[in-house]
Amino acid sequence: MNDFYDDRARLAENKQKIFNNRVKVIIFLITVGTGVATIWDKCSSFSHPKIFAADSTRRRAEDSATGAHRVASITPSRRRHAKGDTKAAGNGVKTQDDSKTAGGGAPYGGNKPQEVTNDAPPAAAPRVVRPLQVTEVEDIQFKLLSAEGSSRAQTIRMTVVLTNHAANRFIWSAVESISDADGNEYLVKSFTNGASAYDTHIPLDTEVPRKCTYTFGGILPSVKTIRLFKFRYRHKSLDDPNSVEFRDIPIDWR
Repeated sequence: MNDFYDDRARLAENKQKIFNNRVKVIIFLITVGTGVATIWDKCSSFSHPKIFAADSTRRRAEDSATGAHRVASITPSRRRHAKGDTKAAGNGVKTQDDSKTAGGGAPYGGNKPQEVTNDAPPAAAPRVVRPLQVTEVEDIQFKLLSAEGSSRAQTIRMTVVLTNHAANRFIWSAVESISDADGNEYLVKSFTNGASAYDTHIPLDTEVPRKCTYTFGGILPSVKTIRLFKFRYRHKSLDDPNSVEFRDIPIDWR
């Protein structure tokens, strides 16, 4: 009787093992079939260029659409920045870079935005030339403006500005020479009375400055001072000579 029950138990155990083995085989076949199908799908894609190219084109189109969407979402902000910068540069208003602000508030670090303006820089003040000597005779101001020496040409040029404080009139210049501290005399080589380089006639309108220059030659740079420069002039007649004296004039050699 016991042998009968043992045989039945062994038979049931064998059936359970057979069932388990079948289940394992089925699971194995399903796994192998799935892998074979996947490999076959990939091989089919490579074996059909048209299908593979179409798939690649589709993917590129999807990537392009995604990139365009990103650019479209970023571009308006950049355009606002560029538009704001252009207005600031054109109208001289305050500008602020949004990329340096938090939530549209003040810039990081608490720095205030700079003010951009198109104002031109202030013009340089005109150079004021101080005269060497000034004297006034017969309501005419004689201003010795400069005494410039040329080392190469061995000349000295005296610049005199005349201003008439009386009614309109005219004079004739009669400048002849200058003298240094050693007693040497140097004759005038050329002159200009206003715009004229040959006419000794000097028209003097009321309160209108008139510039005259007189160049003397044959002077070495060793001469540092002119002891006497006599500005001779006359009115109507040769019999009424007049003169204005400038003494101890320092020479600006160049």
